[in-house]
Amino acid sequence: FDVRLHPAMDIADTLSDPLTLLRRFTMTKQPVKLVGDYLVFGRVRFPRAAPTAYRASAKGKPFYPVDALWFLLQKQSLKPGEYLRECTSNQMMPVSRPDQRALLAYLNGTADSSPAIDMTGATIVTAEPVPADEGATSAAAPMELDEPDDLEDAQAREEAAA
Repeated sequence: FDVRLHPAMDIADTLSDPLTLLRRFTMTKQPVKLVGDYLVFGRVRFPRAAPTAYRASAKGKPFYPVDALWFLLQKQSLKPGEYLRECTSNQMMPVSRPDQRALLAYLNGTADSSPAIDMTGATIVTAEPVPADEGATSAAAPMELDEPDDLEDAQAREEAAA
């Protein structure tokens, strides 16, 4: 991945780190949608597997992908075992239990930073503008951050449409 800004992107939408953008959208309660293989933040999107600057604490583990962090936000009210089952059934990388508390505090804005954030070692990803026709004609059902129970229904609709 590399960072290049598309000419149609607004200056407010040019954050190249999906972790920063996910935090901003979470703190301001703006919807984040999973549409196909992308997480959509307003008028920009990132590939759902795009690495963030949040490093997993387990030795030898990579940076978490943005969809893993988004999914944790979706399922933060679940008990640990339920969360792991949801990750498995939805083919999501689980955020380890030791990482969850600090990560959620950072994403929700109750912590200003975390020792796990490594902007210098993270891969820079390209934020893409959302295609103009995607919102109205996408075959994939979007899932919003504030509707955590709709994930399985949306995935079932997406599989049925395929």
